Amino acid sequence: MLAWLLLLPLANGRQLLGHSLNSLALPPRCKVGLGEPQHLLWVDWSLRSPGRIQLQEVQLAWHLPLPENLEEQAIFIAQLRRHGEAFTLQEVHHVPLREISRSEGLPLLNGSLQLVLDDSDLLGLFELCEGNSPVAAGSFPGAFAFTVQGEIKRGRQVDLSMAESARHPAWAFSFIEDHASPVAREGGAVQILARVVEEAKCHNEDNLVKNLRSLATCPWAHNYPIYILHTAQMEGAEEEQLLSWMDGLRFAQDGMDLRFLDVSEDFQRVEVGDSKVKIDQDDLLWFDATLTNSPEIRKAKPRRFQAGYRHMCRFQSSTVLTLPVFQHTRYLLHLDSDATFRCEGSDQLDPFQEMARKDYVYGLFEVGLEDPGCTKGWSNFLKEWVLLNDIELPNPVAALSTAGKTITQVDPYNKSERMIEVPLGSLSLTWGTAWEVLDLDFFTSPVLMHFSKRVEGALGHYRFLWGDHLIRAYQVLLYAPLERVRCFDTAELHGRHGCSADGQFGIEEEDPEGWQNIYSVLDNVSCPHLWYADGLEGVEWRGGPGSGTSPIACLKMCNSLPDCQGFDFVYRDLSQNCDCVMRMGRAFDEECHGGGVQGDAMAPWLPVSEPGATLLGAANRYQIIERMVERQMNCSLWQEEIAERIRRADVERLQDLP
Repeated sequence: MLAWLLLLPLANGRQLLGHSLNSLALPPRCKVGLGEPQHLLWVDWSLRSPGRIQLQEVQLAWHLPLPENLEEQAIFIAQLRRHGEAFTLQEVHHVPLREISRSEGLPLLNGSLQLVLDDSDLLGLFELCEGNSPVAAGSFPGAFAFTVQGEIKRGRQVDLSMAESARHPAWAFSFIEDHASPVAREGGAVQILARVVEEAKCHNEDNLVKNLRSLATCPWAHNYPIYILHTAQMEGAEEEQLLSWMDGLRFAQDGMDLRFLDVSEDFQRVEVGDSKVKIDQDDLLWFDATLTNSPEIRKAKPRRFQAGYRHMCRFQSSTVLTLPVFQHTRYLLHLDSDATFRCEGSDQLDPFQEMARKDYVYGLFEVGLEDPGCTKGWSNFLKEWVLLNDIELPNPVAALSTAGKTITQVDPYNKSERMIEVPLGSLSLTWGTAWEVLDLDFFTSPVLMHFSKRVEGALGHYRFLWGDHLIRAYQVLLYAPLERVRCFDTAELHGRHGCSADGQFGIEEEDPEGWQNIYSVLDNVSCPHLWYADGLEGVEWRGGPGSGTSPIACLKMCNSLPDCQGFDFVYRDLSQNCDCVMRMGRAFDEECHGGGVQGDAMAPWLPVSEPGATLLGAANRYQIIERMVERQMNCSLWQEEIAERIRRADVERLQDLP
């Protein structure tokens, strides 16, 4: 392998577009016998512009020694546009080159150029077919090669039927964005925010690669550009590392239109008034210092408190809506880097066409409730906003409200991790943003942008951990009737979300109805005063408590009983199985029998369990909030639940009338 040193300067907003220069890409061979003159047109099909950009420099690993005459040290870059089954030549750019390094006798070349490239343009190289033709590079899906006969001039067309597959050139461009005047929005695009050096959630996994492969099974995904927004500059990624990462993602997918854009500056900077302020981890330490659990946060470093997560929530809530790259796009489908659609063997609908069919403003895929620890100040902010701006709500208040709802969570002030019921904030609905479709005409409307910028300027993402899934629900509910929300049922667009290495994908395979529950074990206790009559004997549990496995039959039974809050169990090492009894209440250390198999906890088990118990305990059942693996949206049930909330609110209001 050749070891090239990449020297493209990337200061002043410059970004990279191209391929790794660490592999020598040889062009295909020219065809012979077609007459003179002949040229090889080498079209880089996989290199797509992220919007309108200005190319400023090119670097390429060249396959032949350079001519001695300096005036002949140049390449001809073709700028093309596809029209149906043909490529039309827009321009041919003569780019003088200079050698900047050499490895194994072959040069790495650099050249300056001024070339404005639209997102529908493609780049290629022209070479004269004379003397010994270059060695063929073999089949590769990244490029096409044409042998062109006759004069090369603007407007010349080459037919795709004459193309041969080829490896892409080993070249890279530096560019800056060219912000053209806005025009009417149309069409759709997919956007995925990703890290280059290390994945944000799924460590030691290539989840983005896996999910692009899965997305490629959806026929509609091949009709729209896929924008990979990344933070290579912020992460300190080396240029060659970035180019190799981009090539890896291009190779993983099957024919989709991938486009890459570094959003590091926009990702880190918060808009406050007329200024943009950079917030880093040190700034957040001051925000968090006022919290009662600040020492625990600094020690445990939970993901929700990390700077990257808070930046992400703010970026997806507002910043992404105004990126110039999407100024011509009508519908934007946002996918988390660990979320994808699964379209194998199905003829699934096109979400973009479905949004346009009835002029929907939002495509909804998940609903949930937000942790009260992440909604401080949010309900009051919304109420004041509605009051001060005299907003006439397009939906009944009951459709927005979570007043009176509670969730179960660990008591932060109890070291024994006792579970307590905690009331939600009065406006704590979440609309999951792992999958969503946004109508950018709606989301960039002046009234909604005013609201979104005020939310951003309040710094709630950073001070109080406001999430994009919380904000998104009320961006829509405050300004659009629910009739303009397109709910996508799981049966229409099935998907997965999460990291496969943590074992969560296995839950669906074992128990399709149990995906939304988790169980936490209290060791060495039993709670017979809470027992049901229901129970099971001899349930297989390979490895037992602490092994990472579960007594699946016990979990299924508890999940099937509406009032079941968990189960007590005794486990036998020798037989690798357990007995379990369902409970109608939650287990707490201080309210149950203790002492394990040698103490009081074993006494109630003696009449009902086989001998040989080595461990016992109590498993508490908890419902997962905002943590999905298999997408489980049932739109009919969601709509019925909203209608019921509105009906109950109307009845209560009538009862309160004199």
